[in-house]
Amino acid sequence: MDSGPIAVISDVHSNLPALEAVLSEIDRRGGARIVCLGDIVGYGPEPSACLAMVRARAEAVVQGNHDEAAGGDGALDSFAAEAGQALAWTRRRLGEAEKIYLRSLPLTAQVSGFSLVHANFFAPQSWGYILKEPDAGLSLKFLPARIGFFGHTHRPLVYARKGKRIVREPLSERPFSFSAGRLLANPGSVGQPRDRDPRAAFLLVDPAAETIRLVRVEYDHRRTCRDIRAAGLPGILGERLALGI
Repeated sequence: MDSGPIAVISDVHSNLPALEAVLSEIDRRGGARIVCLGDIVGYGPEPSACLAMVRARAEAVVQGNHDEAAGGDGALDSFAAEAGQALAWTRRRLGEAEKIYLRSLPLTAQVSGFSLVHANFFAPQSWGYILKEPDAGLSLKFLPARIGFFGHTHRPLVYARKGKRIVREPLSERPFSFSAGRLLANPGSVGQPRDRDPRAAFLLVDPAAETIRLVRVEYDHRRTCRDIRAAGLPGILGERLALGI
């Protein structure tokens, strides 16, 4: 296992100011290898810029459901109304090469002994959410490595196996040890936080110390909100950024 630090980002959702703030914070802390758990696009007004930035900086990227939808031409009726409108808008603005890249992303990846997925490990392309302990337990059964990272819910937390139980624990700036047992960790969202904290979120992993810590970063969500409205996207997609919902 490589001992260098790893930054785990997820759910950028075309929010360029948030992504820029996160990458700047990673650099400010001395730099780290970056992996992305998908949903680079969707919701926000800067899909191409975010896609180019993630491709330039991340050494591994897995596909999210918004990436799959934006890269394809299938029906969008499985998405909520505002999400579907944003995906249709995104499709019109992405070039064919960008869509091919999104379609070609793997559903899972392995980096330095860690497993990566967007939604879950038991049926990655079903896009089912890990929301409760039984969901986490099923993913842990199919987890290729001892430690797995997943996105999709936009909420930072850990599910850890303790004996016969699965325990859900919050993440914070304090280091969380993964020295024993199997666990799943979610970095929250760069561009659409949903834990009532509007700051962008990502994880810093220290393989040598076997710790994970959550990092929150302030960014100009008002700029993203203005750009969403200027692009003709549903206003709620920007308004909720200030609330972290």
